[in-house]
Amino acid sequence: MTVTRFIFTFFLAQAMAFLIFELGFNIFQNFKPIPYYQAKKILEYDSGTVWKHRNNLNTNFLGGKFTTNPDGFRSKKKTPSEKVDVLLLGPSSAVGWNVNDDETYSQILSKLSTREVFNASQIGFTIDQGKHLFRKYFQNKKIKTVLLSFGINELDYFPFWNSKNSLYNFSRNYFNSIDFLLDSFKSFEGTFSCTSEIRVKQRMSLEQFENVADEFIKDLKLKNIQVLLLNTAHNYGSYNSKLKKHEVLDSTQLFNDYKKLFNAGDCANARDAFIKAKKFDSFRIENQIKEVNFILWKLSQKYSIPLIDIDKAISNKNHYFFDHIHFSKAGNEEISKLILEEL
Repeated sequence: MTVTRFIFTFFLAQAMAFLIFELGFNIFQNFKPIPYYQAKKILEYDSGTVWKHRNNLNTNFLGGKFTTNPDGFRSKKKTPSEKVDVLLLGPSSAVGWNVNDDETYSQILSKLSTREVFNASQIGFTIDQGKHLFRKYFQNKKIKTVLLSFGINELDYFPFWNSKNSLYNFSRNYFNSIDFLLDSFKSFEGTFSCTSEIRVKQRMSLEQFENVADEFIKDLKLKNIQVLLLNTAHNYGSYNSKLKKHEVLDSTQLFNDYKKLFNAGDCANARDAFIKAKKFDSFRIENQIKEVNFILWKLSQKYSIPLIDIDKAISNKNHYFFDHIHFSKAGNEEISKLILEEL
């Protein structure tokens, strides 16, 4: 009897071990890292701009070939030492997301025109970070034209930095730490913890965005640099049209409810409010994009500078987008044509 039990236990343990291995292998094979955590291999700490792309990258990022130069800019060429023909500053949509190096609109534009476009855009940047980056790397260079393409990350409620730190009090080792992974997961619907409150705070108010943009444009104009503005295009309409079939809730109120319920120790209802807030927050973002684009229009009028209306041209046209805010290859091609008309 003892021998029978031993043999049964042995084979049961082997079978369980095999099933666990098979399950683990399948999870590994099918696992697709969330975009924010994939950014870990792209980003590093930077004293002037909080983070930036890593230097000398030659890798794949979200399905696209991703190359950076010795300064961390998405280019196979070195950063110009003295003169820059066209400088592009913007967030991940300008960097190029899920496209190869030669499929970004900066590279397509360089091929279509006689102008050389240098892409200094950075994943996750706001206009304030763009201004700091300009001062650090390009302040003393002779630049003909600057393309400014900011306005989406400013609206973000869930930035991918340590929620324990403020924007400019950043841990040097953050992108190599478990905090980055945990904070990345917090940015996705359904992720919730009863032990620590999730920070819900817009990175920049619309007033701050307008003030920084105004100051930045003024500085560039004083240097006799031609400035072109790109407004923000998006594909939120397609997603929101599906939600409109049901009752649409106010995400701002739901986030406030979440905070009150969490602080009251009501975890179940706090979680429910948080998930609903995340679900309907796309309406807030879509509406605030309109306000951001209006601010950019006002600045274009104030300084008599061109505004390239990519919002009107491509927003809510699925084939131009990879997701809600990042452009497909076709989207990058269309944007390059629109910019070319002004250059």
